[in-house]
Amino acid sequence: MDLKQLFVQNLRRLRADAGVSQMKLAELCGTSASYIGAIEIGIRFPSMKLLAKIADALSVKPYQFFLEEQDRLRGVKRLLVRRSSAQDILKNYIINQLKTTLQQVKKY
Repeated sequence: MDLKQLFVQNLRRLRADAGVSQMKLAELCGTSASYIGAIEIGIRFPSMKLLAKIADALSVKPYQFFLEEQDRLRGVKRLLVRRSSAQDILKNYIINQLKTTLQQVKKY
């Protein structure tokens, strides 16, 4: 799946999971609802600064916008199996995901 499509899919899901409307998300991020709408249909892509604001407004980490479903589930399973080292696993996973994301975002 294309990175941009993955982001859009996860943004919609995470926003719905949080019970936040596009208008409320825009308000929380200091932008317009039409801009959030354009992001959600893939016309626009947020800056890293806006991405951080969106993640904060939805109470998620920025890397979660770039996880594929199987990666998300695999990460949860790992945390359940190895609870004692969960922080180390999560830390390494986040760092690797952010590195990969940064490389792919630079392409845009």
